[in-house]
Amino acid sequence: MSRYRGPRVRIIRRLGTLPGLTNKTPQLKSSSINQSTSNK
Repeated sequence: MSRYRGPRVRIIRRLGTLPGLTNKTPQLKSSSINQSTSNK
């Protein structure tokens, strides 16, 4: 399972934020990541 988690996080980061990631992390964190990309 840890093997799947590694590459999965990388793919999710590239796409931005998938529903699966938001489920594991709070919405506040998702907003922070979105703002970071917006600034860039």
